[in-house]
Parts: sequence; C-alpha cells; structure tokens
Amino acid sequence: MINSQVQLKREQFVIQIRKQAREEIFSKKRLTVLNGNLDADLKCSPDEMIFQIYKSFMLKDFKTLKDLLYKYNEQFLIILLRKQQADNIFMNQYINHFGVNQETIQLFMQILQMSDIPQLGSIDEITILCINQVLVILVNITYLTAPQIINNLLSQEIQDILLNDILGRMNTKKNLDENLEVWQSIIDSLCQLFINLLLDLKDQRGVQMKIEILKSPFFKIWQYIYKEYPPQQLWISILYLQQLLFMEPAIQGVEIIQSNVCLIISTQMQRILKQCGYVIKEFSDQDQLYELALILINYCTQYQLETTIVLTKQLWVKMIQINKFPLLMYSLFINFTSVNYDQDSPASELTTEKHLIEIGLLNNMMVWLSNLSDENLIIKIYKCLNNVLTFQYPQLANVVIYHFLPFLNLFLEGQMIQKAELADEFLILVKNLIKFQKLTEINLNQIFIEQNVMQQIRVILLQSCFKACNLLNLFNSLDLLSIEFKYSVLKRIVEHQIVDILNMLYTKNIITDDCIDTLMEQIAKWESETNKLNYS
Repeated sequence: MINSQVQLKREQFVIQIRKQAREEIFSKKRLTVLNGNLDADLKCSPDEMIFQIYKSFMLKDFKTLKDLLYKYNEQFLIILLRKQQADNIFMNQYINHFGVNQETIQLFMQILQMSDIPQLGSIDEITILCINQVLVILVNITYLTAPQIINNLLSQEIQDILLNDILGRMNTKKNLDENLEVWQSIIDSLCQLFINLLLDLKDQRGVQMKIEILKSPFFKIWQYIYKEYPPQQLWISILYLQQLLFMEPAIQGVEIIQSNVCLIISTQMQRILKQCGYVIKEFSDQDQLYELALILINYCTQYQLETTIVLTKQLWVKMIQINKFPLLMYSLFINFTSVNYDQDSPASELTTEKHLIEIGLLNNMMVWLSNLSDENLIIKIYKCLNNVLTFQYPQLANVVIYHFLPFLNLFLEGQMIQKAELADEFLILVKNLIKFQKLTEINLNQIFIEQNVMQQIRVILLQSCFKACNLLNLFNSLDLLSIEFKYSVLKRIVEHQIVDILNMLYTKNIITDDCIDTLMEQIAKWESETNKLNYS
C-alpha cells in the first residue's frame, strides 16, 4: 500500500549514478593492461621485431609468432606508459608501422586474415591467439590520437577484415565450441578496437561503421556466447560498444533507409534488448552491468519505442523490485509513458500506464519521495507521474490528490528559489488531474480549497519559474470545470492577485502579448459565465 504519510527530509542527499563506467570509455580510449616491468631495457627495436614477425609468419611458426607479437605489444606499452624522451625513436617507429609503412600494416592484416586456413575449417588455438595478439596491438596503437593511423587502417579494409574474416570464423556453433575461451578473448578485443575506432570517427565514416557492425553477425554470435557464462570484463566491453552505437554521430532514419538495413537493425536491437533482459535477470547484483543495461534500454526507446516496450515489459516489475539507479529507471518509465497512442493503433493495446500502476509504480515513487530531497529525481518522478495521469485508472486521482500533490506543494514551499522544471511539473500535475481524471466535487475541493493550489501558482508566477505554455494549458483545463467551480477559481484568482501579477510579468516581457491576451480572455469568459449564473 502507498505510504499515507509523506516525509520530507531537508538534508541534501545525492543519488549516485555510477559514472565511472561511462567515463572509462568516453573520456579516454581502451588500453589493455600491462603486466611487464616499466623499467625494462628496450633491447630490440620495433623495426627489428617486425622483421622477425614477418619471418615467423612466412614460416608458419605460430608459436614463435605469438611470442614475438606479445613482445612487440609489451614494448609499445612500456614506451607509452613511462613517457620518456629517450624512447621517442622507438615510438616513432611504432607510429610509422601503422601510420606510414604500408608493408607493415599489410603484414598485420594478413595475420588477422590467415587466408591459408579455410574460414569454415578448423583453426587451432595457437593461431587464434596470434590473431588476438594482433587485435590487442591494434587496440593499443589506436589509443594514440593519430588520425593517420586510423586512416591507414581504414584504407587497408580493417572493417571488412574484422567483421567478415574474423567473425566469419566464429559463425558456427561448432567452431565456437572448439576454442570458446579464446574466441571470447577475440570478441573482447574486437569490442575494444571498435570502441577506439568509433571514438575517433566523428563523421559519416563513424555512422557507416556503426551500421556495418549492426549488419554483421557480431551480436548473433554474442547471443550464443553470453549464455555460456563469459567473464564480466567481456560483458562490460560488449555493453560499452553497444552503448557507443547509439551515441553521436547517431544513425538517423535516412541512413537506415538508404542502406536498406532497417529490418536487420531492428533484429539486432531486439537481440540487444533480450540481452539486457538477461543482464537484469541474472546480474542485478553487479551494479556496473545492471546500469549499462538500463542505459542501453533507454537508447532503444529513442529508436523503436513500441518494440522496446514489448520486449522489456516483463522486466519492469523486476526493475521496480531491484530498485537501483532510480534516475535511469524513471527516465525509462518516462519514455515508456511518453506517447499517447490512438485507440485504433495496435500500440494502444500495450496499456503501458495500466501495467506500471498494477506492478507497484506509484508505491515505488512514494518510497523514493519519502526518503530523499534530490530535486533531479523528484522532477523525474513527477514527469513520469504526469504521463501516467493521462490514463484513467480507479483511485488514481485520489492517490495523486492526497499523496503526491501535498508532497510537491510542501517541497516547493521549502525552496527559497524554485526550480523551473519542478514548478512546471506542478502546473502540469494540476492540469492533468482536471483534464484527464474524472474528479468528484470532493476531489476539486481538496485541490482548490484544502491544498489551495492557487497559492503555489502565485509563488510560481512571482518567481517567473515556468513555461508560458504550461500556464496556458492549465488555464485551458480550468475551462473544463463547472460554472460553480469556475466561480471558486475566480475567487482565488482575486484573493491571490493573479491578474496583477500577470500584468506585471507582461510589463517585464516575461510573457508575450498572445499569452496575456489568452489568459485575460479566459478570466473574462469565466466572469461572464458566473455573472449569468448569479443573475439567473
């Protein structure tokens, strides 16, 4: 049951949304961990190692090749991390290998392709480890801010090699099962490399790469792997990559139409959503994974809201029970309730608001409101509540009038300077109650007499912390009231000097000519109607 006593705590309470996960990716690129000694002497130049790598690759000595690739990568990391001027000669050699020297980068591409081994044929573990070691090298070299490296990799068809040659070797369950643990490492490296590439590609090339990733079998392969209990690090990498696919530069509708992949992308989004559901069900105790899942669902609502609702609806009760990251959770619920579908639309059968009410959304709102005074969360809760209020449900009006309206009134009264967003939600709350809910005379008396909402509206007007459209919408909803209640509203407009305040706002150019004219016309209309009532 909904808590009948609203408790307002004045102490500041900060809701912690784990930003570390996103910052790890979006403030810097991925860099694999170094286990070597930073003080080690660099006895072999990168150019010398490249010659040895080439020689071992030509001889098909993959064990030696793996060790050389590891050493090549380890030495690069030592140079990168210790940042000594004496290492600049070697660092320049590394940069030349990937940014200038076509033969060197072609060598690495050939190792990734392993063209002598049929794609659908069996491939042994040591060969896969060589492929992965090259991927790790590419992850670390693309950590550098060096556009010539990215351009050179793209000119060598790196995208095609990653998405076709490498993923093509994993495209059967049999091949995956043979070396599952090593293939998991490959997937992790692919994620980190794509993350680095996409963070550098802020133009149309980045958009196209995102589309190609979605068109590829990447997430189909992952759909099998994640059910085999992969390590948490792999989960984090894949969720980061998926999150990045939805960020700027974003895939717009025009790109989807032009590339004729709308159905494919829709299928991949469904896979992503099902995977998020798996995380919510299986890993709710792992905050980082759980948060990333909520973020991904949020992004999906911006692309295909109806699909997201259908595929996540069974998870909502679980999310409310888990009750973590309320800012993210309520952002989701806001998106889910943000569209009013026509009755003829198939989406109208989703009954989103009804389902949320019946699984305990209102009670969850009251729990959060009773234990904090964080404005950002309060705003999100009331945004969500105002969306829900557009749906008629038994006792919903009573719950809002006797619990949510008093809380918001009390909270606003305790603010020296009211936040515009919260003040607007107050205006919308009153408007939605009148416009969408079947209010009784008792309800209306509670709103206008006991709660005296016009007093709070007066404060909002005096502080100029509102959008004119919300004030106009509220006055339009008041026009739906009976003449008797319009008379009650007029009395409070006079009592709280609302007309004088509106004129003052107009003289200060806070509201426009059209706004003041519309409001005054409404008030004049109510006065005329109530005068006729009194005359009769």
